[in-house]
Amino acid sequence: MGVYRWIFVVGLVASVAALFIAFSTERDDTVSAPVASSQIEVGNAVREDPPAVPAIVDDNLERPELDIDAPAGPVVIVDTFPSESQLTIQEWRGIDGSAGHFDRLDRLVATGFPESDISPNDILVARGWAGDLSLGLRLNDVVLARCNRIVARTQVTLDRPDVAAAVHPNLLRSGWEAQLFAGDLPSCGDDNLSAWAVIPGSPARLISLVGRHAVDVAGFAVTDVAHVSAQTVIRPDAYPGPLEASFDILATVANMRRCGSTKCPVVSQVARGTHSGVLLENNGSWSLLAFGDRQGWLFNNLYRRAQ
Repeated sequence: MGVYRWIFVVGLVASVAALFIAFSTERDDTVSAPVASSQIEVGNAVREDPPAVPAIVDDNLERPELDIDAPAGPVVIVDTFPSESQLTIQEWRGIDGSAGHFDRLDRLVATGFPESDISPNDILVARGWAGDLSLGLRLNDVVLARCNRIVARTQVTLDRPDVAAAVHPNLLRSGWEAQLFAGDLPSCGDDNLSAWAVIPGSPARLISLVGRHAVDVAGFAVTDVAHVSAQTVIRPDAYPGPLEASFDILATVANMRRCGSTKCPVVSQVARGTHSGVLLENNGSWSLLAFGDRQGWLFNNLYRRAQ
């Protein structure tokens, strides 16, 4: 997955621009649904199932307008967008490869229907992880898509020690979870739900997460559960990438490593002097830096921001 290591330098370093491959419906400049592929290294890593989580509700929220016959009750907060706010996935561009996994999709709140039937009033929970496999760069946002529409958005905030152990030590906080209101999911000939990580830049890109999950929502015309989205619709131009800066390398030759530890292998080197680059992440003692086509973790004492 080396192509992913310099994704943040798109638009800043011309030499890496060719590494970002855009998709379209003809496979040229817009994103299309991912092709089913085998699991990557961690895949469905063996770990304890997370405990059941109740639906998030807030009785103090302003209620959306409901049908007059809809029962009163608390507003359920979800991560899906109402149908009128869903962007088409073709509004985004994509890059090849994968950056994580869409682990599972569970029904959180059932409404008395058989297990095989999903009611539009049901709450589904999608779970997975997202992050760069090669250098461990952490990502902030994941979106979910169905029927070529972006149906939900969530943030990458949960601890995943299994991913940190199996993929990269910097990906401890790489987990994500999204609560989906089944009635917000569009219907089409393809019932699969896919997940994508957002790569900031100008514009932002999408990279797929391995795994798709089918969900068949029973065809009812209306729902009777008051719900609001905790997410705002974000377009590709709302994710600016990091700015280029100058850095003084203090060592004669500084080693750039796969992760922030001297135990990690050296992946590149940078010589003493002032270099233009991008600071992608800093974890306290080490920084993930990109200098043109060289990226890696550098010990903080080996460089300083140029004046």
